[in-house]
Amino acid sequence: MEKLFKERQQEYYEAQRKYADYMDSHDNIILQSVRTEQERLQNDMSLAYQVYSQVAGQLQVARAKVQEEKPVFAVVEPAVVPLYPSGTSRKVYVLVFVFLSVCIVISWNLFGKDLLSKFKEVCA
Repeated sequence: MEKLFKERQQEYYEAQRKYADYMDSHDNIILQSVRTEQERLQNDMSLAYQVYSQVAGQLQVARAKVQEEKPVFAVVEPAVVPLYPSGTSRKVYVLVFVFLSVCIVISWNLFGKDLLSKFKEVCA
């Protein structure tokens, strides 16, 4: 069908080129023979266009049918178990929270008790 489409397209383009060449070479001529040849070439071009457009429509219908009948497949890959964890491990989280807890307790013992006692004295 695509081969037929290409052939009809070439025929239409050839008829169009012949008509354009003829019109360019016989511009401003009033002879009846020129007008007759002009009409004949124009009719040939119109006929070639009609055939070309019909084949183009048939090609689109054929492509739609092929796409409709063609099954759609999806490639499903098997599950893969990673060799290494993708995120931060639990050991790192535990160490970070232990470090933060130790820092908070030390800062409370050094600064917090004094600030709390001073605050109580001011309020009282």
